[in-house]
Amino acid sequence: MIQRIQTLYLLLVVILGTLLCFFSPVQFLTPEATEYVGLQAFEKWPMAVMTLSIPLLALVTIFLFRKRLLQARLNVMNVILCLGYYALVALYTAFVVKGYESIHGMTLVDTDWYLTLWAAIPLVNIVLTMMATRRILKDEALVRAGVTLDNEKIVPDAMEFPNEDRKHIGLEIHSGQNRVVRRMFEKVGYKVTKLDRVSFAGLTKKNVARGKYRFLTPKEVAMLQMGAFE
Repeated sequence: MIQRIQTLYLLLVVILGTLLCFFSPVQFLTPEATEYVGLQAFEKWPMAVMTLSIPLLALVTIFLFRKRLLQARLNVMNVILCLGYYALVALYTAFVVKGYESIHGMTLVDTDWYLTLWAAIPLVNIVLTMMATRRILKDEALVRAGVTLDNEKIVPDAMEFPNEDRKHIGLEIHSGQNRVVRRMFEKVGYKVTKLDRVSFAGLTKKNVARGKYRFLTPKEVAMLQMGAFE
């Protein structure tokens, strides 16, 4: 599950987002001017939903490390949630000061208020989430650039995604190492569930049914002997 530093970034988002559920981002002065009261996340259901969604979404994203594109999209959604959190805090603060909303049953019209240090948590989460997204996308570029296996740099000759879901990948590679394709992707956190070799040394499976075979033509044998496909 550990996916380099991006997992740590997302785990910090989970921790900080959870703390935000229990601490107030803004404090209001009571009518008696004796103490300040906070806007708790669970006091208003829209605030509770928004606050809980941030750490939960980050936690889910951690476990989707085999689907990097989806991870990046969920991270963008989490950034939007953090911005939405600030919008809700600003809205509730304005309503409380104008007397449209009450805090702990008290109406606080034109009261003094201030932001606490906890109000900075969503901003920190935005930074951490963007840093995680950058690392996630960098891993895909790493596959294209090649990885080192047994002190040998393995670089794909060609690489493409035939489908938009990006669950299938076409790879052209020249290497004699054992299980080279599976090991390449394991190196960057992918698990290869199925491997289909469609071409080898210029030979293809075209017109050969599953479980069947054919004899090589004299031309193919001659080309292999000459090493023309290496």
